Amino acid sequence: MNPKSIKDYYAQVTAIDIGEVARRLLEDRLTAEHGHTLRFDCPHHASQSKASLIVDTGRQAFWCKGCGVGGDVLQLVEFVQSGKVTSHHKGPMPESHRQARDYLASLQALPPLAEFGLSPEDQQKVEARRQEADLVFAVLTDAAEFYHQRLLANADALKWLGEHYAISRGTIERLKIGFADNTGLVDAYLVGQKGHGREVVDRSGLYVQGKDGQFYPFFRKRIVFPYWKHGRVVYLIGRKTPWTPDKDHERAKYKKLAVRSPNRPYISEVIQNNVFYGEDCLATARGEVVITEGVTDCIALAERGIPCISPATVAFRDEDHDKLLSLVRHVKRVYICQDNEVSGVGLAGALKTARFLGRAGVDVRLVELPLGEKQKAAREALAAKGIRQDATPEDINKAKAPLDEAGKAEVDRLLADAKIDLNEYLLTASTDDFRRLMTEALPPVNWQIKRLDPNPPSDAARLEHLKPVLQAAAELDPFGREECIALVQQHYGNPRSLSKTLLREQLRKYEADLKAECRRPSHRQGASEEDFQVGGHWFRVRGDHIVWVRKDTDYDGRVREEEVPVTNFRITIERACRIEHGGRRPDLEMHCLVHTEGGQTYPLVIAGREFQANNRLIEALGAAAGGKLDFESNHVEVVRRAAVWKADFPTITEVRCFGPHPKFGYVSPSVVVRDGELHATDTLGFVCNLAAIGEDSARLLDLSIIDDETFQRTARHILDELFHFTSPYISCMLLGHTFLAPVFHRLLKRYNPFVLFCRGLTGKGKTSAAHLYQNFFGHFPNKSDLAAWNSTPNQIEKAGFYFNGALYVADDFKKANLGRGWSAAMRVLQGYADGNARRRLNRNAQFMPNEFIRGMLVCTGEDLPEGEAANLARMVILDFDGEDYTPHKRTIYRRCLQMCQHYRGVMARYVAWTQRLRDDDVLDLVTRHYDDLDNHIGTVAIENRPRIIQNFALSMAGLHLGLNFLEDSGVTGEAFVASLLLQHRDRLRLAVHEMSSTVRQEKASEVFLATLRSLIASQEVALVKVLPTAAKEATFEFAETPPHATIVGYVDDRFVYIEKGTALKKAKEARQREGSPLEFSASAITRQLLADQAIEVDEANRSGSPGVWQIYVRTSPQAIRPRVYKFKREVFEQ
Repeated sequence: MNPKSIKDYYAQVTAIDIGEVARRLLEDRLTAEHGHTLRFDCPHHASQSKASLIVDTGRQAFWCKGCGVGGDVLQLVEFVQSGKVTSHHKGPMPESHRQARDYLASLQALPPLAEFGLSPEDQQKVEARRQEADLVFAVLTDAAEFYHQRLLANADALKWLGEHYAISRGTIERLKIGFADNTGLVDAYLVGQKGHGREVVDRSGLYVQGKDGQFYPFFRKRIVFPYWKHGRVVYLIGRKTPWTPDKDHERAKYKKLAVRSPNRPYISEVIQNNVFYGEDCLATARGEVVITEGVTDCIALAERGIPCISPATVAFRDEDHDKLLSLVRHVKRVYICQDNEVSGVGLAGALKTARFLGRAGVDVRLVELPLGEKQKAAREALAAKGIRQDATPEDINKAKAPLDEAGKAEVDRLLADAKIDLNEYLLTASTDDFRRLMTEALPPVNWQIKRLDPNPPSDAARLEHLKPVLQAAAELDPFGREECIALVQQHYGNPRSLSKTLLREQLRKYEADLKAECRRPSHRQGASEEDFQVGGHWFRVRGDHIVWVRKDTDYDGRVREEEVPVTNFRITIERACRIEHGGRRPDLEMHCLVHTEGGQTYPLVIAGREFQANNRLIEALGAAAGGKLDFESNHVEVVRRAAVWKADFPTITEVRCFGPHPKFGYVSPSVVVRDGELHATDTLGFVCNLAAIGEDSARLLDLSIIDDETFQRTARHILDELFHFTSPYISCMLLGHTFLAPVFHRLLKRYNPFVLFCRGLTGKGKTSAAHLYQNFFGHFPNKSDLAAWNSTPNQIEKAGFYFNGALYVADDFKKANLGRGWSAAMRVLQGYADGNARRRLNRNAQFMPNEFIRGMLVCTGEDLPEGEAANLARMVILDFDGEDYTPHKRTIYRRCLQMCQHYRGVMARYVAWTQRLRDDDVLDLVTRHYDDLDNHIGTVAIENRPRIIQNFALSMAGLHLGLNFLEDSGVTGEAFVASLLLQHRDRLRLAVHEMSSTVRQEKASEVFLATLRSLIASQEVALVKVLPTAAKEATFEFAETPPHATIVGYVDDRFVYIEKGTALKKAKEARQREGSPLEFSASAITRQLLADQAIEVDEANRSGSPGVWQIYVRTSPQAIRPRVYKFKREVFEQ
């Protein structure tokens, strides 16, 4: 880290959080912490409270009550180390000050001042500048206190301030906001009471010299806002009031403290207008910071707890950008909130600042203040006068030119009414209102697009309006540009005259202009073609490191130019990969080499967006080369710019997905099926790289091209041997699921997927069968290559995302494997059938793309998801308990293992065959089978009828398509296909009823009632007989002594009244003991009991739920009022 100038040395040394330094020095003495205040036990005096040394991280200052000293972070270090504080010192700095300064320098990787290559005289000049700052800023701080007391004593000025600004009395007192009544300021107060020298007061700029040689107050009858930094006032700005003298030099609304100039050489050079209001908050802010246009906006927003800063001018100047970047680089997001006004005076500067920060990897958003009724009415009136929204100052002056004085005054009044600033907004809006605006804030380019006129008068006008937008977009990465193009087309309604090709041509033009501008040597006299610029400074690559081309002027006016190393390495980009995932936005990946001075090279692969983000690039460099790289975080933009400077690298497309892709067809690493034809992937100009996705099972996915003879032999083997490895019904279901997978994406708008669940004990061949069918979509040589539930359910879900258009086998589903992950497994199964997944956050706390299972899921296991009727309705269960894994079947399995390497070649031809079918043909086939099953069932009531029928219809359609393909390929005949389909249809009709019965047994209401009946039969719980009384219609008394069991309900001649809470508790305890937890909620059980008409409905709804009654039961010694279900006696007759 190198100071940008010798004069900046002290600023660099003290640019560290005072709270962090205090914790380092006084860690064992920290006694209290609240908000921005840290309290320590002072090491230099005995304190009863143990909390007299106060560190304010909000003001970046400290104060010790007992010792009576305070100051900034440098003075804190000196005080802790030596008990002294150097302030208002003349002559050489004491050793205690220098030791404290060197300590802070070491914390920030700066060399001590004595080792900076300066002569002793030059070192004294640097120290003298610090001494001058101490003297002058002390004058400003005391002057601010004087003005503040004048404001508090002036009721009219205080009232005026409160009416115009959303600033509370507490903030006024904390920030020492004042009123410039100068009577007695200098002689009586600053010189007489505070003891400042008159010559120091003259250098402060509080008084300026007139033409007559006399000094006059700079601020007169203005509200004065002090700029605080490190606990002292370093600058002042004054707001005009009704009491400000009506003179030409007082007409400005805001008047900034004068700085040194040829006309005012007496003002100290430490008075600078490059200070930002609110700088101290950035020492601790990490999540967000808002940049406001005005100082009063900044004060009002900071009062509401939102970190913010403001430039001394309307917008940041170019020379302020480096300082701004160093302050906000560590912040997660920067918001810029300008005044919402017709002319947009500050808008150009705000956009320039936003683009600068964006290029440096800072996330920037623009906040737009909403208009009130006053602003809307004023803008309508201005529009009637020919002054439209976003009119430039030149447009406004042109519209005012033909008007008389009254007309011009009217336009000025309307312009003032049409404007709203942040301070005015906060007069009526809450903090939450502004935070909502922050949530809605847009990136700069998106914000510019939003403000474009959607109905320009001509195509030429539209392109002219788009020019600043496209110029800004030219600085984005390739995917940012594509996003910009899409937003522009959407904004204008996708006109034919504004094609993507045209917009890309315009972007290339502006990109070329930008590069030419950057390379132009005239930007800096003496700059070579190899130099590049970052943040106003010039750099160049020297061998395998980067140097700063430094040009500085010392105190004697001598010009020094030297190359200062900033890194010991550089990056070269070997290639850029456009990563296509299928189903979500593409990514860019940079493949780079890191070259170090020692000649070593380290590979670096990083996502394009992370390459543009400073903190992510720093992390990637650390992971690639560890401690061998030497650079500071504020130079990462230099490293990145050096990598792309004049770089010429290829861009390749890499597909990291399997299955149907909207652009490339059905993709696999070896084969791409497009338009019904098979193509070798390496002949199409892109690669399919599944190894890079990091999922072990997904990397084995593939298709292949086989010759006709191998195809015929393999297809006959599938029908003659693979089909007979399991019973005909199971084989048909597995084949149907397999052949359904490649076409299901064409049915998603109408149907949901389902799980094919192979249930059976160990040794029944369920995993072997599923393993063989998985090989239709890749080379899975071992059963261990299958996904398995002994990994986490979330991992099962994530891996299934990559099995798009393929069979996806998840093996060994059982409670012993899942343990606490049982509920997560239920969520995964339901999410698969519903086409969604749990949203996950990335390390930026943003939602990642939704990754749900896209393959046709096959589960094998011993345990069904019992008690989960919703999940069972999304399944077709294949019972393997009736399968015998005989020696004959073992022989078939070994034969299948030999042939399964060709299954994926058959599947490749099948995918090509299906691509020649129309979507309507596939949809009609499913509809036909659905209607056939539905008509056969007729009016018979079955549970979850639509879902269960759909599942079997989809399976039947998959089998039908697969058999038709084999028939069209000459593998089998029409009679065989028709016979097999007919037999399977008859089996499906029975399976629908069996599945409905299974689902019904697992309904919440059925499980609850069955468990309760069992508990009553075992006398673990009891129902008490009661008789109605005459006192109340729904009041009961005991007719007999209850048994020694938990009472869960009451019985009379007509109904059974089940206590809802007690019965549900006992049922859950019983199911838990059996190892099958009752996962249903009370509300779910109530809903299903009502739907089944098993309970009576309380029309009066006295209990808050129509399915729950509230009754009175008279017991001794008191009556109880339980909430009950009211069943007819027949439900519990047994």
